[in-house]
Amino acid sequence: MRDRISSLTAAASLGAAVIFLCLACVYFRPLPAARLDNLVYDTWMRLSEKPAIHPAPAIVEIDEASLKKLGQWPWPRVLLGDLVEKILQGGAVAVGLDILLAEPDRSSPASMRADIKSRLGIDIDLDKIPPEYLDNDQGFSRMIMGKPVVLGAFAEFTDASGMPAELPRSTGLAEKTPAGAPCPRDTVTSAKGLLIPMKIFTDAAPIGIINSNVHDDGVVRSVPLLVRAKDNIYAALSLRTLMAAMGKKTLRLDSDMDGLARIQAGQIKAPVGPDGTFRPFYHGPGGTYPSFSAADVLSGAVGANELSGRIVFIGYSATGLLDLRATPMDATMPGVEIHATLVDNMLSGRHIAIPPYTFGLQALAIILSTVLAMAIFGLLPPAGYVPVALAAMAALLWGSWHFFTKGVFISPAYAFLAPMLTGSFLIPARFWCEQAAKRRIKRAFAHYVAPEAVNRIAANGPRALAGENRELSVLFTDVRNFTTISEKMDPGQLVRLLNSYFTPMTACVTAREGTLDKFIGDALMAFWNAPLDVADHQKKAVIAALDMQRRLEKLRPQFVRDFGVEINIGAGIHSGPVQVGNMGSDDLLNYTCIGDNVNLASWLEGLCKRYGAGIVVSRAVMEKCGGIYFRPLDRIRVKGSSRPLEIFMPIDPNSGAEEEYESRWKEALSAYFAGDFATASRMFAGLLEIGDMKTGASLFAERCRQLQAKSPDDWAGVWTYDTK
Repeated sequence: MRDRISSLTAAASLGAAVIFLCLACVYFRPLPAARLDNLVYDTWMRLSEKPAIHPAPAIVEIDEASLKKLGQWPWPRVLLGDLVEKILQGGAVAVGLDILLAEPDRSSPASMRADIKSRLGIDIDLDKIPPEYLDNDQGFSRMIMGKPVVLGAFAEFTDASGMPAELPRSTGLAEKTPAGAPCPRDTVTSAKGLLIPMKIFTDAAPIGIINSNVHDDGVVRSVPLLVRAKDNIYAALSLRTLMAAMGKKTLRLDSDMDGLARIQAGQIKAPVGPDGTFRPFYHGPGGTYPSFSAADVLSGAVGANELSGRIVFIGYSATGLLDLRATPMDATMPGVEIHATLVDNMLSGRHIAIPPYTFGLQALAIILSTVLAMAIFGLLPPAGYVPVALAAMAALLWGSWHFFTKGVFISPAYAFLAPMLTGSFLIPARFWCEQAAKRRIKRAFAHYVAPEAVNRIAANGPRALAGENRELSVLFTDVRNFTTISEKMDPGQLVRLLNSYFTPMTACVTAREGTLDKFIGDALMAFWNAPLDVADHQKKAVIAALDMQRRLEKLRPQFVRDFGVEINIGAGIHSGPVQVGNMGSDDLLNYTCIGDNVNLASWLEGLCKRYGAGIVVSRAVMEKCGGIYFRPLDRIRVKGSSRPLEIFMPIDPNSGAEEEYESRWKEALSAYFAGDFATASRMFAGLLEIGDMKTGASLFAERCRQLQAKSPDDWAGVWTYDTK
């Protein structure tokens, strides 16, 4: 009871530690877990159903064709002004420039005149040019004045060059803040620097922030809709252009107790994080939204109705202008498409949110997955680990996917981490406890001396037990899944079960002139041809093993009825020279045998489960058993032995084995030994449903696939085992 309480206390402490660690990961988001979050997020984004895009957003691209036709960038402001005017004349309701106009136009006549005079000393006469055409920047400013045009500005968050001495007018705001909640202005992402258009332009039109919020892996999963510069708040280019299209000059900021929660412009509501970031829902890769070449717009090739009623963004798509962004849908999406996506999301109400209750759901998932992992790895047999764990993982993934389809992302990463950590501690601990329990059982049963050995001592005297080198046939048997069986019983039941099992098994050994060596927990060891000679000892050992399997077949229903368990055993037999005699201490002696050949018999027993065989014997045994049919199994080499060993499975004459299948097995094995792995794999695959061949056929089919993938140069048909 004390051990059980200690075990439960240790398990509870482990579970609490795992839960605490995973909750810390949720809060601090270390890089490995964050990357797993992003992997799931991007996968869900790509797999999610994509509804039709909103008809409002459109893009005018400064593309390769435009640069080829109109000249390299930057273009004269008069050309850019013509482009904006053409778009507005085409019926666009607003134009957003994903372009930073921070420097004067050096192609203006007045600028060129000043430049030539300073370099060459020549004063060019421009008196015949109307004054309004002397300065392209003034012309562009006059063109956009009072129009639904928004200029691009760039916010710097690290290594900033500083704020301009005079900031443009900020976006109009109205705030709704609950009592006790932080002011939304204070929680919005703050810029350390701001690159803005020339003052002549900002006096004519508002600005919008063109930044994309890039994660550590360079992928745009969230975008700041609001940025603070000193005491001013500026909307993103997408939001500010949408306001211009709606004729709205003021945003309403709604807060909760965590800070900013929602931005509202007219009837448009955009949920954001406390820092003002918005997670876009991407409809597809680059090219999802209607795009028009700037050269086609200027030439009139774009139809009169194609821009009507649209919110148009002007931006770069030419590779040389380097405005490409990675998103969950596309590794090289033009940045201007992100603004179009945001407008689509705000108009259609689609988005991905991480609401405040996410932490609570993640904490609940972590606790449940930890408790489930403790049950899986602490109570289930090893065979149940994988299917139950996979089912739990599938449930977590389904839950995360279900929420994502509703517009909410809840990462399953930390709920995955919890059972992995739990299992990494519990599985070794459970294995150690099981081995300790098995050692205790073995020590208890090892004190019993075989009655057959006592009879031979009485008949032949002490010389029968003197140490000598003899050829013996050694038999090992072992109960399959004994640890799992023992966990289901109290000690009294276990003793009764073992007594009920060992009694008939021992009778099978002694009836065939075998010497019972010892019981080792659930294992039985016996040998033939000592202390007295036994004729045909190899064959008698095999017959004894077949008797044991037949007897167990008859007893199995009784064990199920009396103890609720099904007993299955494996047996290994090998014959060869060993050291045999009375060994031990002065106080306790045991007549037993030792040597490599004893170890080989134990190895053969351990291999039974790999081949689905009830009995595995070596060639040294098989060759001495005339009249018994043996199925060839393999050529192997075991750890600690340099020589290859051929192994076989004796077939009970009453088993109903069909000659056709035995012949097909031999043909498949011959192809395998010859290195024809493709043929062998196909032939073994044809035997997967044939009774006691299923496990062996599956083993060889998988082995052939491995050998086909990396065919060994020195293949001799021998497979090496490092573990039983």
